[in-house]
Amino acid sequence: MEHHFFAYCPLSYDGDFYPEAPPGCELTPLFQASPGLLLCICHITDHLQLEAEFESIRPYLVGERMHRLLHSGMRWPPALALARLRCADWPVEQLGLDEFEDRMIPLLQQCLQRQNRIPAQLLEARSNATDLTRGEYFWVTQGHEDSRWVRWVTTDYRTCEGPPDLFHWPRSPRANEGEPSPTT
Repeated sequence: MEHHFFAYCPLSYDGDFYPEAPPGCELTPLFQASPGLLLCICHITDHLQLEAEFESIRPYLVGERMHRLLHSGMRWPPALALARLRCADWPVEQLGLDEFEDRMIPLLQQCLQRQNRIPAQLLEARSNATDLTRGEYFWVTQGHEDSRWVRWVTTDYRTCEGPPDLFHWPRSPRANEGEPSPTT
């Protein structure tokens, strides 16, 4: 078994709504599937506890096609962040899980296929800030070092905005003009 799986998790309320993690798991929420369910990445923390309760979780697992697309999105996080942005505008409807997946699958496919059209760069964070950790690398999907702001993908597949000086930017070839070449 992998170290994670994708499942629809019911929401609980104790002053604030939050998704209930399956036993032996921690969650990364991705998409609201219906008013009472969130599609989540379930990160396995205790295999034995999960195995003991797995039959009760099985009906909430995503379908095979959706699983493959979400797994692909984890390999290119800007796709999941873009899908989150786009589906946030959808009206919240009481959809069955099959209807939700019928709606999400084309969106995820489209977001994954856009990877060659989005000028994303993997850049190192210069400082600690909300959703940034100095020294870690993040996908910057909009803006450049001379922009007023840039947009990046967080570790939980959301998009955030901030000034470009939050990141180390690669030196442009023009900045190297006039410097001796390493071969001379």
